[in-house]
Amino acid sequence: MSIFRALNDFCGWSAALDRVVVHLEVLKGSIFMGIVGVLWYWPDKEMPRRRETILIMILAVALSLVVNRVISSLLPYRDRPMYAIGTNAPTFEWHADLEHWSSFPSDNATYLLRSPPASG
Repeated sequence: MSIFRALNDFCGWSAALDRVVVHLEVLKGSIFMGIVGVLWYWPDKEMPRRRETILIMILAVALSLVVNRVISSLLPYRDRPMYAIGTNAPTFEWHADLEHWSSFPSDNATYLLRSPPASG
């Protein structure tokens, strides 16, 4: 919480910094898609297996997020932490896309979960 608050204290200091940080969010998705593209087209003997793995991962993430949204709609609504604890807003008009989505279960936690290592 202290790290979040320390970073959020910068919000509103500078309109330019606020815009850079908001636009970096878009860049994050572009970098991810670039990495997937490189892995998809990297020519080597593992290409067919790697492509199969990428497709399975994309389908698994999509399915898990759909299940997550269904569970989220069935459970009681919970504010996202940034709204529940009160945060500084950027210096320009900004509307978070997911501000009316319940925070539990977390989408980030859903697609970052992995199965436990096999014992043995």
